[in-house]
Amino acid sequence: MGRAERYQERNQVECGLRVVEGSVPGLGRRFKHGLATLGPRSITFVPFAGGVRLLRKRPVTFAVHDVDRSELRTVSAAQQLSARWGASIVIVHTGDGTLEWVVPPAQVIWATQQVLRRPVSPWRR
Repeated sequence: MGRAERYQERNQVECGLRVVEGSVPGLGRRFKHGLATLGPRSITFVPFAGGVRLLRKRPVTFAVHDVDRSELRTVSAAQQLSARWGASIVIVHTGDGTLEWVVPPAQVIWATQQVLRRPVSPWRR
């Protein structure tokens, strides 16, 4: 079993995030790469310092209002210095801004489904 599959078992994915509109505290206009834990309608993102997995920075948690896969595209050769070439890019809408989310192509559908699921009410049985 590979690293991606082990992360997926824990609702996590290695990815990149950047703000394209508005602001999300802890994220900027340049891609940050790290590990995201996917919750219902939320992402907790731990950036890797300098892209090194063992050097983790302070986590950033934000609510997800929507994920737009309608304009799904891949990282181009021109973007490969800031994001992994061939990875998928989807748009994430938060209450404070709009993000580009770079996810491995094999995990993009799974990852977006995890984030878009509804939280389970503690009152429902």
